[in-house]
Amino acid sequence: MVTATQAITGSLLVSQGKFADIHAGNAGLSGDDWQGDYLLPGLVELHTDNMEKHLMPRPKVNWPV
Repeated sequence: MVTATQAITGSLLVSQGKFADIHAGNAGLSGDDWQGDYLLPGLVELHTDNMEKHLMPRPKVNWPV
């Protein structure tokens, strides 16, 4: 997980749709194993904007999805 101040390998607890707690290392929690993938809150929109350029690189040119 990447926060404003550090990158943490560990566990994230989500409660009622919000981040409730972060634990460095294995906190013994059950859930999804992201197998080394990064969690970067706030960068989702940047990703979709970039995708639009790939699907429509120039006006009137559309790539098949």
